[in-house]
Amino acid sequence: MNRALTLSLVLAGACSANEPVYFPPMAPLESGGGAMAGAAAVTLAVPFRTPSDEDRAALDAEGQKLGQQLPWLRSDRVSLSLLYTITNLGDGQGTARLEVDGASEFASYDAGALRAAAMMANQQVDEEALLALIRPTPITLAPGEVQRGIVREDDFDEAALDLDAIARFGAVPASVLINLSSVNPIGLEMVPPGHVRPALFQVNVRFTATQHMRMEFLLRVRDEGRQLAKGADVVYTPNPPGYMPPAPMPMP
Repeated sequence: MNRALTLSLVLAGACSANEPVYFPPMAPLESGGGAMAGAAAVTLAVPFRTPSDEDRAALDAEGQKLGQQLPWLRSDRVSLSLLYTITNLGDGQGTARLEVDGASEFASYDAGALRAAAMMANQQVDEEALLALIRPTPITLAPGEVQRGIVREDDFDEAALDLDAIARFGAVPASVLINLSSVNPIGLEMVPPGHVRPALFQVNVRFTATQHMRMEFLLRVRDEGRQLAKGADVVYTPNPPGYMPPAPMPMP
């Protein structure tokens, strides 16, 4: 299943820029049992406010000074993390897998949609070329077992870098998604020094399990730029293009 949500400030009320705000999905994700044998997925769009004319003028001025197009939502001012709980509801041991993709205001990436499109076109699906932006280690759970985990802020920051490198600077997905940039910066050669990285404003969560399992989670947002929408603020709704891999070269 796939639900696109623009989140209400259900658990808002942060008193300072560093105090996090938590956003839940509409319902838990379940996979691995009967009709739920496939992946369960949800898309969450965090409600940031639309930039004012003054904000846009400041962005343009700073962008001209730095020689680049600046994003409204920056990864050094917007920090995301995801707290999750997985419960094995089945009667046997099983493995749960979580994948996270998303979108910045400049580009979006959805490995699950890319795989589905390739299968519908009867193309061979290369898992190494269609990796998700974030792939935590699979979790094995006994019947009734519950495990909690977190996708950290630095994981989302790395995902934002990888997405921008792939979509705007021509990086090969397999290169940047396999390697941690601080250890091996392969694929990032075209990203200029001092590049201001756009933050993810939309997060795609995909959950699969080999036994009937349920995943509950909260998306945690630290809004250092005070850009979350409040009250009558108009929500920022960019429509970034989705990443599409280059067409395969014809056989000689």
